[in-house]
Amino acid sequence: TSFHGAVIKAHVTARVYGDAGADGRKEVLKYSADGVNWENGDRIQPTEFAWKGQDPPTALKSFHYLVIVKELFEKGFELPAIVTFKGASAKNAKTLNANLLYARPAWNCWIKFSSSTEEKNGNKYCLLQSVRLPKRVVTEEVANACFEVYTSLQNKVVTSEEMESNKEFDGNSVDFDS
Repeated sequence: TSFHGAVIKAHVTARVYGDAGADGRKEVLKYSADGVNWENGDRIQPTEFAWKGQDPPTALKSFHYLVIVKELFEKGFELPAIVTFKGASAKNAKTLNANLLYARPAWNCWIKFSSSTEEKNGNKYCLLQSVRLPKRVVTEEVANACFEVYTSLQNKVVTSEEMESNKEFDGNSVDFDS
């Protein structure tokens, strides 16, 4: 299925994963909350994102977007959602980032988010995609809601489970950190 969203704010995180543990989850060796610097303060080098196989592990970026979902907004649900492009979908985030770079404000028109199922080497996965719809301008009511959320989040970071280095907190939490 698909939905339309107005992007309020974008955020990037990065991780380097180690081997999978007994529970099947990969250990996070390095984490960056801003996609620029690792937690220890070292700057992320562009070569760390180059595909090098498993030794040493490659850094992976995730792109997170705070959006007002049109279909929910029209039903009176004004709380924004976080949409994350990661893994195979991360390459599609680059197009969205380029579109948002020139959009002023970012929420001036709707963006259609959709997914498709891909298969490669016998593995199936979902690929998240987005298309900017420049002729579908948001209403004044949506623009005001986006601006209100944007201004209330100045100098704050919205986090989700996907944006944390340690994914072991309860999935019902939404934190607003200074």
